[in-house]
Amino acid sequence: MKLHISTGNSKLGKIPNISLPPIITCPDFIPCYYECYCNKNFFYLKKAKEKWNENYELLQCNPYEFFSQLQSFLQTKKPKYFRFHTGGDCPDQNYVDNIILIAEICKNTKFLIFTKRYSFNFYDGQVPNFKVKYSAWGRMVPYKKPVAWLYDGKGEMPKGFKCTGKCDKCYWCWENNEDVVLFKH
Repeated sequence: MKLHISTGNSKLGKIPNISLPPIITCPDFIPCYYECYCNKNFFYLKKAKEKWNENYELLQCNPYEFFSQLQSFLQTKKPKYFRFHTGGDCPDQNYVDNIILIAEICKNTKFLIFTKRYSFNFYDGQVPNFKVKYSAWGRMVPYKKPVAWLYDGKGEMPKGFKCTGKCDKCYWCWENNEDVVLFKH
């Protein structure tokens, strides 16, 4: 089975990224369940759904192969930047430990992940080329962590860097450990 690594999209540009299916990899009872743009896309974009499901199946059936293929891609292509999860989240701590290990091996690539897995250990700040942004929806906010705020245009705008929506022109999230404001689309 082949691991599907995207070589970009409209927001990330040509930054390679990997996704897993939403909902089944996300924390239980997540408040963004009904508004998740990724969940909506998952059901409408047949190709993405197939690839994300195949990635998850590979991870479940043969995690060694999943991480081997990911590491091989990174060591062969040597991207300057890489993004985990335009869809889905980290299913468990073992997954986190493995992506952190890959980041430690691939020191010349800068990694970024957005997550709602506040209780998982991402070794914050211990791996210099691995940045974590903890996604916040409404009142759900991690304590003393770099937050990715979702702003829907209602109420007071959260404080933080205002996302331009063009990651491949900005790279701010990969380079900073501060809050970022994402605009709901």
